[in-house]
Amino acid sequence: MAVIPEHYPIAPDRIEVIESGSAPSPDLARYLSLPPPSPRPPQDPSDNDPVSPTRGKPLKIDGSRALQIQQALKQRGFYTGELTGVYDQVTVEAMRNFQTQEKIPATGYPTAHALKRLGLTN
Repeated sequence: MAVIPEHYPIAPDRIEVIESGSAPSPDLARYLSLPPPSPRPPQDPSDNDPVSPTRGKPLKIDGSRALQIQQALKQRGFYTGELTGVYDQVTVEAMRNFQTQEKIPATGYPTAHALKRLGLTN
């Protein structure tokens, strides 16, 4: 004969079955109704979360720094566009190709590893 301790957890003995087309119980309605979404303040489209170069949008980076990166990539033969000082899609692709050749994560971002290998950091 099995002995069950007094503090043994017991599962409920009631299961609610809902048939198709029947009116839901108040408990079920409580679990199925979601609260309304909280209002979000309007955002300035230029202030979105950090811009991913993979989306084809320019990365917000100081123009003089972007120009340094473009020049370093051009010296190594990765950047073939006009030196604009804008971290645009052409720069992203050049950085990605450089990162691939250097066997570092190819994100297209000017990462610390990439900038170091380009000689732009100490």
